[in-house]
Amino acid sequence: MLDDIKKKSKEIKDEVQDKTEELKNKTEYEGKKAKAKAEYEAKEADRKS
Repeated sequence: MLDDIKKKSKEIKDEVQDKTEELKNKTEYEGKKAKAKAEYEAKEADRKS
């Protein structure tokens, strides 16, 4: 019984860690995408003026 609880606890911890990593990667990607878009728009504005 205790082993089952420990096993389930480890599975949950692993799943949480995976989800956390996934969110972190997505957040980094969105941040890089937003930065690239802002830089592009700034260059376009400079070019047009």
